[in-house]
Amino acid sequence: MFSESFQNWAILTGAVGLQDLTRCVGVVAQSAGAPARLFWPAPFGLPETADSDQYDPDWAHATAHFRVPSAIFPEVSPELWVQFPPRAGTPDMPEDILGALAERWRKTLAESTQAIDRVWNQMWLAVHAGISEPGDLYPLIATGAEAIVRSPVVLLAMRHAGRQTLEIVHTQGLRDPGFSFRLPLSRGIGGFVVDTQESVVVADYQSSHWQDPLMEKLLRQEEIAGGMVVPFQAWEQMDGALYALFNRPGAPSPLALLALQRYVRSIRAVLFSAQNASPYPYATSLARVADNPAATHILRKLRVARRQSAWQPLVTALGDYAIGLQVVDAWGQTLESSAEVGETPPDRTTPLDGLEPGLLSLWSRQLELIDAIHPHLVQTATLLLNAETRRLDKLMHTGHHWLRQVSARGTEDQTNAWAQRKAIGLSDEIVQVWCLDLLPSTSGPAIGPVHALFRHVKARTGATPIFDRGKVWVFSAKPLAPDAMEDLRQDIAQRLGHPVYCAGLHSTLDPSTIEPVLVRLDNALMAWARRHPEGGTHFLNRPALNDLLSLAEVKAPVHLFAESWIGPLGHYDLLHQTSLVATLEIYLTAGSLTQAARRLFVHPNTVRYRLEQIVSLVPGIALDDPEMRLALAVAARGWNLCH
Repeated sequence: MFSESFQNWAILTGAVGLQDLTRCVGVVAQSAGAPARLFWPAPFGLPETADSDQYDPDWAHATAHFRVPSAIFPEVSPELWVQFPPRAGTPDMPEDILGALAERWRKTLAESTQAIDRVWNQMWLAVHAGISEPGDLYPLIATGAEAIVRSPVVLLAMRHAGRQTLEIVHTQGLRDPGFSFRLPLSRGIGGFVVDTQESVVVADYQSSHWQDPLMEKLLRQEEIAGGMVVPFQAWEQMDGALYALFNRPGAPSPLALLALQRYVRSIRAVLFSAQNASPYPYATSLARVADNPAATHILRKLRVARRQSAWQPLVTALGDYAIGLQVVDAWGQTLESSAEVGETPPDRTTPLDGLEPGLLSLWSRQLELIDAIHPHLVQTATLLLNAETRRLDKLMHTGHHWLRQVSARGTEDQTNAWAQRKAIGLSDEIVQVWCLDLLPSTSGPAIGPVHALFRHVKARTGATPIFDRGKVWVFSAKPLAPDAMEDLRQDIAQRLGHPVYCAGLHSTLDPSTIEPVLVRLDNALMAWARRHPEGGTHFLNRPALNDLLSLAEVKAPVHLFAESWIGPLGHYDLLHQTSLVATLEIYLTAGSLTQAARRLFVHPNTVRYRLEQIVSLVPGIALDDPEMRLALAVAARGWNLCH
């Protein structure tokens, strides 16, 4: 039926690229008879998503997923979600629909390629006709970037060799065409890109560390959310950066950055071919450090460190020139340190303003070398610190999710989560559980000192801490001394500036015991906080029989049990003001009649007479039967707790 509709086929295979996706997904929903969502990755830009009428993103349990075939880029292709009624099953998507979408995707890729070709041809003809001034070619260069990545805003910033500032020389897509600013190379994303010749992708400027006061006006006025910035060179004695900016957050497709980089590099070849001129020297872009082999070597190692998200290449490169490096977090805990760190005060100290605060310290007698690489070093250290922070965020999120699952008593999720405890850094056997209650002031998102707190607790306990709603749980494979935990609690309370409570207990955990253990510690912390508002550490001993029999959920069964065994005895005590129940409990736990008499401060004959009364009041009991003695002891304890 679908293949007979030429109009629907034309919409699904339309040659307008990313346009009209709403009509396209409407045809898909009509043909499938169910709501649909179409995810269109856009080969060189931000992905697009279009929903048909009545599509509900929360209705995931009845959603079928289909991937549109892509022969050119199999790893980057459109995806289709269709929501079928639960009782209707999940029918197969007609091949002609997926085939039509694949044709539309092929045409989208072809359009992007043709756009690049058109820009190259126009640029070649312009230069060949004698247009050689950079300012005359800026609009063509920006148009090419706009066509390739489908970016609504394009900026071209350039600098002349020897200068330390970037200047906006062309804008495209701005509401204020006259917008311009000068950006020092030591600040912002553009300066970083030009200095290091490294491209950068930012999914959301508001949550990134690349914000710069000079860009605030542009971000607010143009509602910029994210984008890409690549290094740019096409003329002798000039270099710069090309910005492709988007009005909504989201990372461009994996091909976007590669396409923009290739386009920028190809401009050099086009200009060379058109004017038959000599290529420019690459060293111009690094004019500040090109005459310093040591700085050039260190910059190469910085790029390696950023690509690998590892400190070692950076530490090794600095060590080659006797430069000592140390990076600490907000609590002064060392994250990375080289052998060249001295006991004297550092020669340079710089705060790191990333996802969490840090401090970079440098030791060296070569101050000129440090000054040459310092901006790059700060940027690299910030990026590596951010990578460490994201790793901790992921680990804390995984631990929180694991604790939620393992606390769900009697479920399959609990058993599966318990089997995965080693994946979050816990040991197979856990002998102690501790909980630090940090109060609501640190129960918010994982920012500020939370990462430092994570490292601090792990270093002091040797166990991976798990954060959950203002509490830090420590599942230890070795016994931790209460005095040591009290020292840790006091240290954390001093750093946070408010009381902290700590409780722990011995327990060999398994899926059946972990939830009661967590509840017991949680209740103990609440009771301790009420009695000791100044904070403190409480180590719980093994639970006593009274603790078990006093639980609210077993109060009624305990009362029934005691009534069944010694009800007549208890009521006799209440009526005649005697203490036969107490005598029975002490006799059963003392071990002998003589010991019981001592504990009751009476003559043994008195105890013997009371036992005869007990046997007469409760027929059928045998005080020499071990099982009956246990039942009578529990019943007597329960009666005393209930009355």
